[in-house]
Amino acid sequence: MKTRSEIDNNKTIKIYLSPTETGFSCSINNENSKNMTFDEFEMVNTIAHGLIHLATTEPDSAFSMGLSALSKGNKKIIKNKVKDKQNNVINFFDYKK
Repeated sequence: MKTRSEIDNNKTIKIYLSPTETGFSCSINNENSKNMTFDEFEMVNTIAHGLIHLATTEPDSAFSMGLSALSKGNKKIIKNKVKDKQNNVINFFDYKK
């Protein structure tokens, strides 16, 4: 895995996460894919979709993994209460518009 200083900004797929009234929304921006080889794109695109799939199908697991990763980095963690009523429906077509 590359460190932040090793990331080529011209070869990135970005995952956007945003809070909503019912939880969160996420999307993928692959506008820099034109700068990647097919193999590079296939790898990072597949990982990005896997991360979004995990976040939208198992948000409690993704949140717990995030807390675990933050605590391993010796960072302060502020625990938020997870809402009882979760909405895991993400409309990626809205983002494309």
